Amino acid sequence: MASGFTKNSTTEFLDANMLNLVTDAPATAAEHTGTTQPWTNAEIQGNILKAFNRRYATYLFLRFNNHGPSVRRRLKRLLNEFVTRASKQDELSEVFNKNGRREPVDGVGMFGLSARGYKRLGMPAHSPADPQGDSTPFDGGLREPEDQTRDYIWDHHQSGWEEPFATADLDAFLLLADDLSDRLQRSVQGARELIDGAAQIVAEEHGRRLEDRNGEQREPFGFLEGRLNRKDASPVLVPEGSSPSADAGYGTFALFLKIEQHLDRFHQLAHDLQTEVTKNNGSVTDQEVREHAVGITISGVPLVGTAEVSQDFTFDKVPESVCPFHAHARAMRNFADEEPFPMVRRGIGYGPVPGESQNGAAPEPTGLLFLSLQPSLWTPIMLLGRAQRRRDAVLGSEKDLNGTAQEWTFPGCPAHKFAWADVTTIKGGEYFFIPSMKFIDAL
Repeated sequence: MASGFTKNSTTEFLDANMLNLVTDAPATAAEHTGTTQPWTNAEIQGNILKAFNRRYATYLFLRFNNHGPSVRRRLKRLLNEFVTRASKQDELSEVFNKNGRREPVDGVGMFGLSARGYKRLGMPAHSPADPQGDSTPFDGGLREPEDQTRDYIWDHHQSGWEEPFATADLDAFLLLADDLSDRLQRSVQGARELIDGAAQIVAEEHGRRLEDRNGEQREPFGFLEGRLNRKDASPVLVPEGSSPSADAGYGTFALFLKIEQHLDRFHQLAHDLQTEVTKNNGSVTDQEVREHAVGITISGVPLVGTAEVSQDFTFDKVPESVCPFHAHARAMRNFADEEPFPMVRRGIGYGPVPGESQNGAAPEPTGLLFLSLQPSLWTPIMLLGRAQRRRDAVLGSEKDLNGTAQEWTFPGCPAHKFAWADVTTIKGGEYFFIPSMKFIDAL
């Protein structure tokens, strides 16, 4: 497998002009048609424009048993039963806004196809073309074949992947989510029965919202979720098909990653760095160290030196003593002279809630079932590549440090060299496309 940043033309371009390859990129859905909204909410899946935002979720990763019409008929029955249109999600949101979680609303579902999935369904012409002009990532899949070597801007560390992600073909996923765990379990069983004989469930991942005492969503490291997400997700939609027609449906490219978060190492590194800074006559708290690693406060506010932050903020001109260049949020944010990246996150945590008693049992892994939606897969590829180059404190590995520690500066303290890496591990993933309801109706 290609590692790190191979010296190819793309990487050399990235060195010279970081992410123009992304920000010059795809036309938005509106630009394809000259209208402000070339779709209706009944024609696109839910969880794109707005997050499902349910307490529990299950991903079923599928491998189709056969090719062609017989599988498509069974699949259509499954999707008609469980996939939620954006218009239906809007109706459910209205009910929720009136009643709240005291009266949980119906469960919801989302479906995605990989390039292999389109082929096995006998529908390769419906496989989407990346608007960036290079569909190699989607067509080849995230798991690189053993007999093929490709150059990557982003090294996704496949050596650390777990089964079945390391070896199994993932043709599709069905995401089911609900506020009631027992109702979700019944939905999962119903999906199993409907797909039986047409596809194998090769992987099953269970997630749940990690909430604090106030009911606000936290990620496993303890930071408030959601404040950095785009308010308007419509730019992630693109017309589907290899040669989109004027009446094409609209969907979006998706990157799924299972990311294990090593809480003990994260907190130990924060303690060790805080101790070393204090020994050198500096003054910093453990929490401030953790916030400098992530680039936001515990309450989710970006470290830009002000409490009020606009939706289009950048870290330009923010001193490293306020937010270091290798802080995760800063490494993943656009510069002032770049357009905001058209990408939204739809992740959910997995594993026990941090601090939750496990009755003396061995600690279970904790992390994030990460799902990003974007009009081009080159957006996350370039962003994750840049994160590695900048030695991102959350996503970076010791290999990315290349023997050189990051430099940490806190207000009123001298710069301090300290190696911070390997607080997360990618355990598997795949590239998908979230097709339109038009596609599903035509199966």
